[in-house]
Parts: sequence; C-alpha cells; structure tokens
Amino acid sequence: MAISIQDQQRIFLAYRALFEGQNAQLRQPKAIKRVLVSSKKSSSPLVQNLGFDKVVSVLKGLLEKSMFSSDLAAKLAFPILYETSPAQDARHEASDAGAAKEEAEALQEVEALDNAAVEEAGVEVFEFEDASLNEESKAPAAVDEMEGPKPKDRREMPLILAYPRLRIT
Repeated sequence: MAISIQDQQRIFLAYRALFEGQNAQLRQPKAIKRVLVSSKKSSSPLVQNLGFDKVVSVLKGLLEKSMFSSDLAAKLAFPILYETSPAQDARHEASDAGAAKEEAEALQEVEALDNAAVEEAGVEVFEFEDASLNEESKAPAAVDEMEGPKPKDRREMPLILAYPRLRIT
C-alpha cells in the first residue's frame, strides 16, 4: 500500500528536527530505526497509526531525496507546507513599506545634515541653466585637466574639484 502525500508531509514535519545535521546523512534503515528508538519518537501516535516499518521506509525515502538537509528539495516536494497566508503576505508588504519609509527618512536626514554643513561652511551652491548639469557628477574630477602645478596629495586639491557645484564665498 502506497503512503499518501499527506502522511509523507506529516512524517517530514514530525521528524524534521530529528534528522538535521549528521542524521540527515543516514540512509540505512537500521541506522534510521536506531535514531527513532533513541529519541523515544518510536512510540509516537504517528508511528502507532502508520506502523514503525512504514515510517522508517518513508524516512529513508525522504533522506535519500535530501529533504531534511535541503530546504529547496523540501519546498519542491511539499510546496503546501511553505505557502504563506494572506495575513503573512500583508505583514511582509507592511514590513517592506516600513523599511522603505525608514530609508527615505534616513536619506532626508542625511541631506538635511549635508545642507546644514554647507551653510555652516559658508559655501554657496549655484544652479546651472541646463538642468542636466545640476546633477552631481558621477565621475571624479580629472586632476590632469587642472591648470598650474599638480597637487601631490588629495588634501591639496581645490575644493571645487571635490564639489563641482559649490562656490566658496
């Protein structure tokens, strides 16, 4: 008599913790029986319902398919066990939205601190007529294009190279 998928799922759930780590490598029925007996799970209602040999047989099959050592294998074999409920999905979406909001607030706070530092330093930001030039430069300023002697150290570089939109007053 073949065992149903529901019974396989019940056995998987009941013995998942028992067959983690080293026990996930077992393949011999004798070794599987030894683990069951030593864990005192051999007298569980599941074993009484299905029979000890049938449970061992199913465990052997699950172990051979790496169900206890691979979450992916278990998810593929028993997708219903890993489905999320609408409530869980809503919690995940709310969590993601909260994280996005926190990130946006942190960016606004950093921008405010940057603006305060610019004002405190007495630096004036000027805007170009061409809006595309107002974007911050992604490429570093080329030291080779500077007129006059080349700085030996970054600290000797003019501030305008580091912040091309800033004008010191």
